[in-house]
Amino acid sequence: MSNAPIALPDDVVTVLPEGRTVYGMQLPVQSQSTMYVQPWEGSAGPEELAAVARACEAAGFFYVGVCDHTVIPDRLAGAMSTTWYDTVATLGWLAGVTTEIRLLSHIYVIALRHPLRAAKEFATLDVLSGGRVICGVGAGHVAEEFELMGPGFDHRGAATDEATTSPSVRTRVTGTSESMLATARRSAAAASVGVVWVRSRIYISGCSRVGVMGR
Repeated sequence: MSNAPIALPDDVVTVLPEGRTVYGMQLPVQSQSTMYVQPWEGSAGPEELAAVARACEAAGFFYVGVCDHTVIPDRLAGAMSTTWYDTVATLGWLAGVTTEIRLLSHIYVIALRHPLRAAKEFATLDVLSGGRVICGVGAGHVAEEFELMGPGFDHRGAATDEATTSPSVRTRVTGTSESMLATARRSAAAASVGVVWVRSRIYISGCSRVGVMGR
């Protein structure tokens, strides 16, 4: 077995510093699924969340991450709880209480949002945070969220693909062929008010067949 580094495809980007091992963590308080919540989090709030984020920054963590769900149905409330702070709002707030640590959406269910709206939010957040945003997206797993907000649950993989890679989204707005991946590096208002370049990157994650294969 070779010990040579694995060559990455040409279209893969990374924010990881070369030659270093880095680490980060999903923050407590922001989401309180019973799979990982600790007893103290039930009475915690912004003060504790900020304290953990600042401690991670002081300890040299590369990133802190927050999760994403908009709707928790009754059938899952017992396991997942109903405490899930909004992802983008929380990352924006964390940008204001930290200075250097990266800010990761872990993960953002992009299929539930209009991709241009999501691009606008993450591009703005990236500018305001000084280029510290890492946009992690996934296909999602809660069917009720899609019934209320998005495309059909069985279409979520294709919707995720379209949001992150399809030129059709940009073409419908500007008449030019540009993927969401490129759009997310600009202000989504570029069609009318000019271009704002940012340094955000999009990472796609998931453990289901739909999350991995995009179908």
